[in-house]
Amino acid sequence: MDIGFFYKNLLIDFTYMKHMQVLAFSKKRCGKILPASLAFVLHYGLRFIIIISVFFQEVAAQRLTFSEHIGPIIFKNCTPCHSPEHGTPFSYLTYEDVKSKANVIRKVIETGYMPPWIADTSYTHFFNERVLGLKEKQQIISWIESGMPKGKGKSDYHSFSKKNSVDEEPDIILRMKNPFFIKGNNKESFPMIKIPYEFKTDSEYLDVRCIEFVPGNRKLLHHVNFEVLPALPTQDIFKEPYWTNYTPDDSAQKTYNMLDSLDLGEEKAIYYGGWLPGLSKQVYGDDFGIRLPKRGIMLINVMHISASPIDDYDDSYFKIYLKKSKVQRIAHWDVLGSGGTISPIVPPLIIPADSVKTFDTRFQLAFDISVMFINPHMHLLGKSFLAFAVLPSSDTIPLIRIKNWNFNWQEFYQINPMLTLPKGTWIIAQGEFDNTSNNPFNPFNPPRECTAYGKMRTVDEMLGFGLMFFKYKPGDEIKKVLVEE
Repeated sequence: MDIGFFYKNLLIDFTYMKHMQVLAFSKKRCGKILPASLAFVLHYGLRFIIIISVFFQEVAAQRLTFSEHIGPIIFKNCTPCHSPEHGTPFSYLTYEDVKSKANVIRKVIETGYMPPWIADTSYTHFFNERVLGLKEKQQIISWIESGMPKGKGKSDYHSFSKKNSVDEEPDIILRMKNPFFIKGNNKESFPMIKIPYEFKTDSEYLDVRCIEFVPGNRKLLHHVNFEVLPALPTQDIFKEPYWTNYTPDDSAQKTYNMLDSLDLGEEKAIYYGGWLPGLSKQVYGDDFGIRLPKRGIMLINVMHISASPIDDYDDSYFKIYLKKSKVQRIAHWDVLGSGGTISPIVPPLIIPADSVKTFDTRFQLAFDISVMFINPHMHLLGKSFLAFAVLPSSDTIPLIRIKNWNFNWQEFYQINPMLTLPKGTWIIAQGEFDNTSNNPFNPFNPPRECTAYGKMRTVDEMLGFGLMFFKYKPGDEIKKVLVEE
């Protein structure tokens, strides 16, 4: 702040004011023109207050430190993706990490490019929301401009993390028998991989608070679906083969035969999960969680691997974190539209070339539920997404709105406390698709007709809306299921 410049202007204005009078208030309110001396006091008194305010703001900015102010903002909104396990170009785990990328951080938060969050915050809010407010942006910029003081206290991510975070070492790690070989033939592949396990415990199951899928080959993995299958005592879960691979060109019968060769048994899956780029972990608190049978199969039923021109490998694995208390309530998973069995897409998902079309899928609840998280899904032609619930009373409950769909930033949107929906509620999801040359993500030029019909190739389309929920119990309206990391 140039104080000398201020006094120079003050002197010039004072000389001018000696020969002029200033209208401080309108004649209507005051009835006369105030003397120059009083107008001077009012005018420059206000200017002095403003300058003093700016001065103290600058002093406050100088007091901003990484350990007290900036670290918590970065660790909450940036580090969940910018860490070694998530394959980003650089990490934000320490003060030194953040300081070295200060100019980059400033640029991406000023432009709004980071942190990525495509859900419309004017429509709904979520527990795992990554959005910087104006105050947080100003704090980061002021901290950078003031020389980035470190401060005293915790200045690294692991010290900052809460005790109930799952960033500590997992209790169990489940790995594939061998890394999966990816043939460099420029074709997408969809391996199904079984990881059999057997724990030495007297209990029939383990109480689990988090199952985390850790992708190995992030540059080629598109998405992953997995499930937990219990095993019968007589079932030979360690019998080979451990994986099978199919392409979208394989017939349904061939795909079924390959799946049958894994000898997965007859037991129904007791848990479903998945991974998408940018996905946050789901960590259960209180009496919520997963009951993992002590003997079973962790089945990757869909591992969508993008086409590669060269041979490569994937060595993805699972981290399992145990609870200290017993699991009393178990989550359920259903999908509307693509990838599900409970509701069709209307009209059928066929998008003609050079067209922009909207489709929807809807389902009516047969019992009361408490929703924990939702997951919209489309591919490259996706333009916008909207989901809402219509109660039996005809009231509408907003679920999610994405005005500008981005295939690269998909998320399991967490609702905490849970959203309760009564029996008879209609859940409706609508997707808008742009199959024109105006869509910069269109995989074909000129555009071609695009269909779904059960295929999962990136160049095909999907319209899915997944929900993780519990059967309703009184008090769920204020019940928090997920633990804040």
